[in-house]
Amino acid sequence: MNYDELIAKARKGRSVSAMASDLGLTKMTLNRYVHGTHVPDYRTAALIAREANVSLGEVMAVMIAKEEELKGLKDVFATGFRLLTDAASRLLARVSAA
Repeated sequence: MNYDELIAKARKGRSVSAMASDLGLTKMTLNRYVHGTHVPDYRTAALIAREANVSLGEVMAVMIAKEEELKGLKDVFATGFRLLTDAASRLLARVSAA
């Protein structure tokens, strides 16, 4: 799955305005994601994963690929993976502490 397919799946035929309202985002912010000029943050990526019924891991891989495309950097994948594993470690620590 590529970025455009993911966004289309998450939209579920909704307008940008309707989806933005449903997700608690501004229309302008979501429009940037829909047009592929920006990549969502982790929180929004998780919302998109839920909306598209896709695993968070798959969404992260798609987002990293899109970010690499936008920035043209070869090391984005390694950075994204490190950030993802750091975030997962923090989440696990919170769950364990609770």
